[in-house]
Amino acid sequence: MRQSLLVSVSDWGRHAYGWCQRRVPERPGSPFMCLIVDRQTVRVTEPILGASAVIVADGAILLVQRGHEPQRGRWSVPGGRVEPGETLEEAAKREAYEETGLEVRVGAELWSLTIPDGDRTFEVHDFEATVTGGTLRAADDAADVRWVPFAELELLPLTDGLMGYLTRGGIVPPES
Repeated sequence: MRQSLLVSVSDWGRHAYGWCQRRVPERPGSPFMCLIVDRQTVRVTEPILGASAVIVADGAILLVQRGHEPQRGRWSVPGGRVEPGETLEEAAKREAYEETGLEVRVGAELWSLTIPDGDRTFEVHDFEATVTGGTLRAADDAADVRWVPFAELELLPLTDGLMGYLTRGGIVPPES
């Protein structure tokens, strides 16, 4: 029976489970993933870059209901894939507008996370953002959009791990 293992490679060369091919990342600090089967490197894939906007105002956070997989129907911050030639900040701003109809000013990066999804991996960077204009509406791949008071977050089916990131990042008070 074949066993497979997905490992993140931060230092290249011999890995505990086999050999990983040395590659130069397009973006410094960008991780690569090695899928090792029977102690052989089968494939090295770069993560798919994504960016999100964490928008908070008056004790509420702006969330979109995902209209597509992964995690269709769950609530998350607006975000999506980084387009070629786009910075992470530009992607967060564009995705916020496309999904919510709101124009935002993107601030500091709050955190980044790695999300495995089958045979691919997403590297998502979340940024603080402030609304500067626009009209709230669900658009693009968002099924719905709304301001959710912190106290009501527990009532919604959130994407995996979102509440932990919001709490650890100091966005949502621990008692919410």
